[in-house]
Amino acid sequence: MEKPRDIANWAPFAVNHCIAAAFPCVLLPRTVVGLGTVFHSMKSASIRDVAARAGCSIAAVSKVLNGAKGSTGVGEELAARIQKAARQLGYQPNISAQLLRANRSLGIGVLLPSARDNRSPLSGGFHSALISGMEIATEAAGQNLILIGEAPGPGYGTRALATLAQKRIHGLVLMPNDDSAFVRRMAAARGPVVWASCHSPRRQPRVFLDPEPGLSQALEHLARLGHRRILLLSEESSPGLLEERAQCCLSWMARHSMAHDRVAAPTPTSLADSVSGGQLAVQSYFRGKARATAVLCLTELLACGAYYALYAAGKAIPRQVSIIGFDNIRPHLFNPLLCSVSHELPEIGRQAAETAIAMAADSGFKPVARLSIPSRFIARASTGPAPR
Repeated sequence: MEKPRDIANWAPFAVNHCIAAAFPCVLLPRTVVGLGTVFHSMKSASIRDVAARAGCSIAAVSKVLNGAKGSTGVGEELAARIQKAARQLGYQPNISAQLLRANRSLGIGVLLPSARDNRSPLSGGFHSALISGMEIATEAAGQNLILIGEAPGPGYGTRALATLAQKRIHGLVLMPNDDSAFVRRMAAARGPVVWASCHSPRRQPRVFLDPEPGLSQALEHLARLGHRRILLLSEESSPGLLEERAQCCLSWMARHSMAHDRVAAPTPTSLADSVSGGQLAVQSYFRGKARATAVLCLTELLACGAYYALYAAGKAIPRQVSIIGFDNIRPHLFNPLLCSVSHELPEIGRQAAETAIAMAADSGFKPVARLSIPSRFIARASTGPAPR
């Protein structure tokens, strides 16, 4: 029996990275101003600290460093002393406060799902991939990308709406959220609102993935490799996006007379649940009279669980069973590298931000109500010829 490479080291590493921090650090070239939840790695110098070091008033420091109006004049010698003190202390001006005083908008906002909410199986690298595309759009437009964090709860999103209504941001991009009350709140927004990779109220535009092209390519790939029965791995009570993917697969297999089995993992309440649910569902299937030679997983986290199950059962990937995942967020964490249908998240994020920017720039601009981005299949090392 072929042994998986370095599985003792790989498996915990892969799962830990799949379910670790929901928001990996995103470094943006332009200014990023956080509204709501703000994280400080260390205490930064204040304007009061600079004034004490320079031996002058806070008003004088504000005049020199923040461009405050109404302060007394500041001589060259004192200005130089203030600048030197600021450099020594590492003082950074409060850009948000400056713009608010000038009554200027900060840029395009994106409402983050709370880092304290573990319920969404779409977390992990999903949101940071969307944000990376938004940053490309805002950078090209000379805009700032504003990350808005709010605590989970009944009023989630109200701060973002208030920020938009006060014109402190030009527009707002929203990410997947299945809470119907949240969707209703956002539908009442006053200002440009765009939904990224999710369903939206009728009057607000959305940018979303068309899963059919990539899934068709994936199934064609398996058919060319000689696979005649596929195991489709989804989730119980699947949200609309996953059920749409499942229907695309079922339609293709019906048209091409490909046999299939379908198993569903329990409805997850956290990222870890999605992985363990996929593992249990695949384990149960292969304990029985399993005939499928390939597994098509409708999320990357389910694929992670499927890897665990197959390794535990002594099944070599891809010699005995082939696997394809969906999302293409962290395929490099799988061993062998995971074949995947790409969710095209950076492109969806870019198009969503560009739409919000265009709506903010021209009140008469009519965006495409439903902008569809085609998915694509990426072949790697987790598929091979069907075993004889």
